[in-house]
Amino acid sequence: MDINLPVTKDQRCSESLDIIEDRISKLPDEILGKILSYLRTKRAVATSVLSKRWEYLWTLTSDLDFCDFGLLDDEAENKNDNDYMIKMRSFQRYVDRVIFYHGGSDIGKCRLDFHNVEGVDIYLLNAISQVEYLSLTASEMSLQNIIRDSALPIFKNLKTMELRDSVGWRTPANDWKVLPNLLDSSPNLRVLIFCQGLVSLTLYRDDFNHFDWQRPESVPECLSMHLKTIEIFEFVGFPEELQIVEYLLECGKVLEKMIIHRFVLSKSTIMKKKVKRDKVMSELLSLRRNCSTGEVMSFKRSSSSCEVIFTD
Repeated sequence: MDINLPVTKDQRCSESLDIIEDRISKLPDEILGKILSYLRTKRAVATSVLSKRWEYLWTLTSDLDFCDFGLLDDEAENKNDNDYMIKMRSFQRYVDRVIFYHGGSDIGKCRLDFHNVEGVDIYLLNAISQVEYLSLTASEMSLQNIIRDSALPIFKNLKTMELRDSVGWRTPANDWKVLPNLLDSSPNLRVLIFCQGLVSLTLYRDDFNHFDWQRPESVPECLSMHLKTIEIFEFVGFPEELQIVEYLLECGKVLEKMIIHRFVLSKSTIMKKKVKRDKVMSELLSLRRNCSTGEVMSFKRSSSSCEVIFTD
């Protein structure tokens, strides 16, 4: 028998695997939790199947994100569709399990990206009420339902809030009726960001969503005591936008900076096509762009140190 037979590739790989040391699993729990925080929540939770050591390490993550986008296919317009209901219930059970095992007391940042009215509920908001940074995408209807049935929880630790509306995904357009409620529920808020602007381009028609905004009678605590920075994207300069900006400037007693990123037509494919067909729309956008800057700069500011910055 020849004892000098050549070693095959499979044998070399097997021997290499035998001597590989799992150094990652030997890291302290705190470091592993920090590493997992860089992953999307769904991927972090998936590491629980690696071994007993990893089963609950994902609960040490400081960031959570939930997104229900894609539960409703383009062909499934009817939300009573059986396939949609199955997917929705499965997603809700997943969210409930994550919240149950994580606890929620040590959440630094939470991203809620819900495009279906059923997505956001009071249980979920209560569970993340200790969060410091909240990125919220939701239909106004879902938030109005919560306010009607109970009340929004108090986010006493919340310092930064990003707001997006799921307008254009088969939900009614946003008219910011819940903005005062959101601000009232965030007494220590310091940074407020309107990531999609104040008026939205809907998918129902090639136009902007206009609305009648009702100015709140009271001033939220965060506006009068803590809010220092407001950032608004996709600003067109329509009357309803100006009303909200005027309210925020008048009531922001400690506001230091309002950054307004103006709507740029060349960056919007849908509106660019619309304007090519409609010269009136083109002239309107140009006029609003030129006039709105002066109007905003003329608004009264409660904070004498507040700086208003326009960018393109």
